Amino acid sequence: MDTSPSGDYSLVVPVSVQLDILPMNVLIDHLPTDATEAGVREILAEHGVPVTSVRLSNEGNPDHLVAVVALDTDEAGARALAGMVDGRLWKGRRLSARALTLFTGED
Repeated sequence: MDTSPSGDYSLVVPVSVQLDILPMNVLIDHLPTDATEAGVREILAEHGVPVTSVRLSNEGNPDHLVAVVALDTDEAGARALAGMVDGRLWKGRRLSARALTLFTGED
């Protein structure tokens, strides 16, 4: 009779990362289907956070538009911006936003 535990016990190694040097992004969901990059930049400009890029995607669903906004700010700035945008009504849609740290593998 085998009494060893079953399951996958992968080795987890903690990694220390300085979050202030990783690219910060805000994911904005539930955008109106007619939203444009310029329109997203316009609503974000009201909050004074430097936007480096805006990528729009509907991932094959024309009724579901999201934006990934790259920012020139730290994690606290990205979280603050997400908090200001989250729940905002824009063109009849209630936006959802959250801060993301994306590891790009670049130096």
